[in-house]
Amino acid sequence: MNIVRCYSGSTRFVVVVGFLAFKFAKINPFMALKCEFKQFGNSPQARQIIKKYGYTCSLSPLYWLFRGIMANWLERKYYRRSRLLILAPTYLSFGLVNIQLAGDCLKMPERYFLNQISAIIGHDENNDEDIHADPHTLRQLENYIASSGKLKIIDYGSPKSWTFLEKWGRKIFDEFVVL
Repeated sequence: MNIVRCYSGSTRFVVVVGFLAFKFAKINPFMALKCEFKQFGNSPQARQIIKKYGYTCSLSPLYWLFRGIMANWLERKYYRRSRLLILAPTYLSFGLVNIQLAGDCLKMPERYFLNQISAIIGHDENNDEDIHADPHTLRQLENYIASSGKLKIIDYGSPKSWTFLEKWGRKIFDEFVVL
């Protein structure tokens, strides 16, 4: 096992040291400025979309400044509220930085991973909708780790994944076989 590992996601840069992961929020002032200057030419529909969705809309300058910070805060908030066993614990969050449990990357084909999740939750139209609610978080192998022989999710800063995790997290935690 490497002593220090680094990863780069869309909203955060992660440095893993031993059993701790330090998630640093990415802040992109250049994209924020680009969006701000583009807004002057945006259609009224685009301005309405920005007003409705705020920082979660990629047309908004706030999106490029705060999305990593919000992902960090939301992970901490959700972990403290739910304490689901499938969540890699978030120990501390300063907004700009999250400190979370790190583990071993899963060493299995993505197809095997998805087939096992599907077998656990069952093949039902509603369950398929659940897992597709946030495909980035729920369906990507790199968002999971193995810790003490159990599956843990490490990227749960999006509220779109929470309903699925509340409904299926315990069952997946209990039944998923980590290779």
